Amino acid sequence: METSETKHQKPLNIFIVGYYGFKNAGDELLLKKTICLLKDQYLTPKICAIYKAPHEINKETAHFSFNTKNPPYKNSDLFGEITLCPRNSYITVIKSLFLADILIFGGGGLLQDKTSKRSLIYYLKFLLFALIFRKKIYLIAQGLGPFKSRISKWLIANLLKRTTGISVRDKTSYKISKIFAPNANIILTSDLAYYKAVTSEEESLNQPSIGLSLRGSGLNQSIIDALTTFAATSNETLVFLDFQQVFDSKKIHTIEPLSKYIKNTISMNDYFINQQDSQISFNIVIGMRYHACVWASLHFIPFLALAYDPKVKSLAKELGQEYIDLTNSEIAIPK
Repeated sequence: METSETKHQKPLNIFIVGYYGFKNAGDELLLKKTICLLKDQYLTPKICAIYKAPHEINKETAHFSFNTKNPPYKNSDLFGEITLCPRNSYITVIKSLFLADILIFGGGGLLQDKTSKRSLIYYLKFLLFALIFRKKIYLIAQGLGPFKSRISKWLIANLLKRTTGISVRDKTSYKISKIFAPNANIILTSDLAYYKAVTSEEESLNQPSIGLSLRGSGLNQSIIDALTTFAATSNETLVFLDFQQVFDSKKIHTIEPLSKYIKNTISMNDYFINQQDSQISFNIVIGMRYHACVWASLHFIPFLALAYDPKVKSLAKELGQEYIDLTNSEIAIPK
């Protein structure tokens, strides 16, 4: 990407791809940081981002307001004037990409087939159409892999080497990218959440407390039993950190008997996405979600990562924090 000294006089049309609009605090922050980065980079960019269809969004919890007369939808709340393109409106998506000058993959772990091959194919379509339309392609602060199938690896290898620029957020992704695109100019950086991040070191709460972040999938009975035993024998207050609105909080209330030890639930949307002064702190955060661990690091709180995915393990290792590999059958919480 051009440096700030070479900002374009003519507004560029930029199309951003990511997992946006699903009430996930981490992904919403990545969209915000991507837009911030682009506005720092270019003079007056015209930005369009794919987003979950407005009519499917609960307006009480959404971070955008919509003009729903005709897609794409205009938003002017969080980031100034940007356009939101419904991610499942394929005609609108293709048209928006055709009109763009640049395609941006804005952070996150979009390119992997662990979640599903269907998800990977969805995002690879953007790369393919961008190449057909002869657009510049930038992958920004991406987490790559894991890739299980040979077809996934072949597709990634053939598409990555045709991108304009790539930056990755961790050493594991860097190794993977160099295997698939050895001649590409790949930059090792950090997660976009750290871009112009507001850091703070708050004093611990008067009562000893622990922040807990879990997600719906990836949990197994061993970790539930270990956490329950820990909560039952600890003098610490257990506070649940809700990083994906509705989904996380609903899940924790279905996990018995662990849920009875949860003393409070905090929605992390304002604290993380809008980076408000949290004025909350913990002795430690036990984090399953990647961006729960990132949030802890931004507030100088030690964390124990519950590594259901290589990205969580990689983050913990790079920040020198303890982790538990949830792929192991025998699990115990370290004392």
